[in-house]
Amino acid sequence: SSTIIIAGALFVSPLAIAAFRVPSPASRSKLHPSGNSRRHRNSHRPLINASVLSDSLGADEQQQTSLGNINISEAATDIITKAIEQQNSQANGVAANGSKGQRQRNKKGHKQRGKQRNARKNGKAIADPEFLRKRTETLLRMTDDGNDNSSNPDLGSNLKVEKKTFDWLIDAWSYSGTYGAADNALSLLSRMEDLRNTDSATPSIAPDVKSYTKVINAIARSGRKDAGEQAEEILNRMIHDEAADLSPNTFTYTYVIDAYARSPSPKAPHAAQRLIEEMERLRAEGDPEVRPTTRAWNSVISAWAQWKGEEMVSSSVF
Repeated sequence: SSTIIIAGALFVSPLAIAAFRVPSPASRSKLHPSGNSRRHRNSHRPLINASVLSDSLGADEQQQTSLGNINISEAATDIITKAIEQQNSQANGVAANGSKGQRQRNKKGHKQRGKQRNARKNGKAIADPEFLRKRTETLLRMTDDGNDNSSNPDLGSNLKVEKKTFDWLIDAWSYSGTYGAADNALSLLSRMEDLRNTDSATPSIAPDVKSYTKVINAIARSGRKDAGEQAEEILNRMIHDEAADLSPNTFTYTYVIDAYARSPSPKAPHAAQRLIEEMERLRAEGDPEVRPTTRAWNSVISAWAQWKGEEMVSSSVF
């Protein structure tokens, strides 16, 4: 038996080496029309070529030796054939996964390019106050009482009479950096509140937490001396509005604090400190929508850093 094992090993080794060897540049050009080896970019092992195996086995069959009842050439063929099938199956699986991954990357890249195109368009709109003014005036006119807007007219540039249009314009005004941006945002919010429960042909367009938060952001960026007080007034309207679920979230509180931090009012740091403590209290009570963030705390620190000490207030926040 030991003789059979040794003889089998001596016979199989040359076959395995011949079958798994890397083709030379000359033979590689014959294997593939492009002159490149058939290997996947993630695979470090070339696919086994059946012709190489066939040639090797054909040459060795002339020297095969039969030991007892064991045909060594047949046994070697079975072993190597199974190895070929397994390796090719794995390589095909890697190639299939690679193709799927490439499709996913292409799809993701297409979405990113679409977002970039929209961002460029929105950036141009924000940089053009006249464009925003005309769109705002048109939207307010079309949603005025007595206007028949049952057909939901197109306002141009894919803007229609819907909540998304109001939110987009409010957000655009908040980042426009122009004088009167906060007033335009407030006008749009007021019209949305009027349309909340309307009986006219205009569709019901109710402002939500996002709409109010965008307006607060516009006020915070306005540079007004009373920006903090005006932003907190809208915050209180949200809290006490029983007709709709307008529970302020982290962004809402943060923008109000930011409004105080940007305000030159001597009461700004005290109000900002009071609001951040309110956020801490809500979080301790288990409110999942409110959590003090680094940005909120930085705004409070900024408010105190700009405070010059004039007009000390009587209430203490500590």
